[in-house]
Amino acid sequence: MKADTSARRKGTTAIDHPALSESLVTLARSLDRRADDDEAIPSYLDLAVLVADVQSQLDDLTRQLVHYARRYERTTWKDIAETFGISRPTVYKRFGETSDNDPGGDTGGGNEG
Repeated sequence: MKADTSARRKGTTAIDHPALSESLVTLARSLDRRADDDEAIPSYLDLAVLVADVQSQLDDLTRQLVHYARRYERTTWKDIAETFGISRPTVYKRFGETSDNDPGGDTGGGNEG
């Protein structure tokens, strides 16, 4: 597994997602209110909408982080597939760059090592 959890390294790109942070705070507060009888209780449907919003933002962030791993850390599709525990074609389908600027220069189906 190539995941790097060390402190931010020189030359890396900052990850800034204030909308995700706000959504997570809103979700946490809403879940707390479900347990507190004194405040207005959000409906389960409202909570489901909040979770769907957070999930969508997390999916976007995941794609961005995979893109950064490819671009800045030269991570291969094979490494990404092994880390996620899925096949390389599935990884490429889920995360593959849509531009001609794919840093690895492969289309996910080659013999990249």
